[in-house]
Amino acid sequence: QLAKSVDPYGERTMGVITKLDLMDAGTDALAILRGNVIPLRRGFVGVVNRSQQDIIEDKSPDAARGAEKAFFEAHPKYRTMSSQMGTAFLARRLNELLLSHVANCLPELQQKVQ
Repeated sequence: QLAKSVDPYGERTMGVITKLDLMDAGTDALAILRGNVIPLRRGFVGVVNRSQQDIIEDKSPDAARGAEKAFFEAHPKYRTMSSQMGTAFLARRLNELLLSHVANCLPELQQKVQ
């Protein structure tokens, strides 16, 4: 609802679904990730974060990303979209969006400076 108040048509919003590994057996977020429930132009990305136990056991971020990648590649529902899931994909996608936004805004900013 918060995102909808500033982006009512979902043009600028990207959804992030966390803790997909903690869903009950037999359930999944496939319909949400595909945009069938809430349509967003920039889509949804699923991620699996380090658990509190992982943090206590000092699991490295690299190891967590590896486990996250393995989760998506092995999951029967998510494996077909595993290349578009995970923290690494989210970071790349956000970087692409930022660079695109800067490139689009730069000409106007340059005119204002001159």
